Amino acid sequence: MLHLSADRQVNPNIVQTYIPNQPVKKGDEKGHFAFGGSIVVLLFEKNKIKFNQDLIENTAKGYETSIKMGEQFAEAL
Repeated sequence: MLHLSADRQVNPNIVQTYIPNQPVKKGDEKGHFAFGGSIVVLLFEKNKIKFNQDLIENTAKGYETSIKMGEQFAEAL
């Protein structure tokens, strides 16, 4: 999985708190968003996860689905 924190070009709002080149464990804090238009992009290897059905259905209809921190959106295969 690749984790990418993206930010608006104007007024960046991502505060990085991790220490570069140091080991991390699942669930460790990497950083946080300040108020504003930031986004997290996750890229997965093909056929490694199965997205929840509501995401699949909403995407097919052109709808956005809100996912909150800690909320499950897929399962590992």
